[in-house]
Amino acid sequence: MIGPPGTGKTNFIRQQVVKWCGEGYSPNDFVLSSLTRAAAAELRGRVDVPSNQVATLHSLCFRGLGAPPIAETKELRAEWNEEAIGKGMLAWTIPKDRVDDEIEEEGAGLRLADYNLWRTTGRLNPMLEEKTKEFALAWEDFKLRTQSMDFTDLLEKGLVELASCPGDPAILMVDEAQDLTPLQWDLIHQWGAHVERVVIAGDPAQAIYGFIGAGPEELLAPIPTEHYRLLGRSYRLPSGVQSYAERWLGQHSGDLCNA
Repeated sequence: MIGPPGTGKTNFIRQQVVKWCGEGYSPNDFVLSSLTRAAAAELRGRVDVPSNQVATLHSLCFRGLGAPPIAETKELRAEWNEEAIGKGMLAWTIPKDRVDDEIEEEGAGLRLADYNLWRTTGRLNPMLEEKTKEFALAWEDFKLRTQSMDFTDLLEKGLVELASCPGDPAILMVDEAQDLTPLQWDLIHQWGAHVERVVIAGDPAQAIYGFIGAGPEELLAPIPTEHYRLLGRSYRLPSGVQSYAERWLGQHSGDLCNA
């Protein structure tokens, strides 16, 4: 299902939950996933399914893998940063999110970002592999010593160890799919093979996470017409503003806005 801003993507998901519950499914049969914790929280507040059945893919894998220690969280991050700074490797340090009061220097976090990009896009880029080789050896050793995983490990190990989606849903629904990485799409395809229904929702023209390897190409892949839904009317904008915005986007985004 594809819909520009304000066309009711979340409402469509909510309506499908209500419809399918009326056809014999229960709220426990659904798992809903969105891209970020904030988006998942928004979805959780608007759809009548158990709150633990609405989460990011990272959170679902975290739960399915037994809640392992995460290397980027506060204590372990501080330990790693102390080691990295001691070696004079500012680019190896890990900021909290993207801004960290403790590490303000330009360049902090670059190597982990590069290493994650190499992994989330299929470990296929030889330049990224070479660029991050020294960092990767130290980082993997650190995680082994601390018996922890990083956020990308959750997805990679989830792909290997979690054949089906945690919660064993009958229906898997994924929102904001325009910004899924290839690794995340692999996980969706794998889990989707073990459920009865899959709903994928997003807007190709809103893709903004290309810098982490994400893109809307999978969202635009051809599917049978009967499985495709386009929400074309915006309830957030006057029709004139919507038409102007679509024409303007069409000049810059091509097929992404004409899907």
